[in-house]
Amino acid sequence: MSCVQLRLKDLDDDAICRAVDYLRPQAQRRGVAFLLNDRPDLAFETGCDGVHVGQTDTPYREARAIVGADRIVGVTCHDSRHLAMEAAEAGADYVAFGAFYPTTSKEAPARADLELLS
Repeated sequence: MSCVQLRLKDLDDDAICRAVDYLRPQAQRRGVAFLLNDRPDLAFETGCDGVHVGQTDTPYREARAIVGADRIVGVTCHDSRHLAMEAAEAGADYVAFGAFYPTTSKEAPARADLELLS
């Protein structure tokens, strides 16, 4: 399954909702799941296919309760297989590792090694 994640930090709810309302239908018409970063409440309210949460965002169980059993919940696990196992055991639909390479788009709390994916 293909997914696109909308990550809009530091914008107000109205701006996020407008972006979702414009982009979500375009992705969904193409069979691509549309996920919102960090905001399970807005993901649910705006008809997103799911949400992606980080370790300092809404906890997995709370995010799942907000979006429901039929939507996708993914969890950032930085560079930790242990966090990934915990997320999977809790029911996460996917886990994400990273950052693997330097990025200017956000402050990366950990640098994951490519060996993590082996």
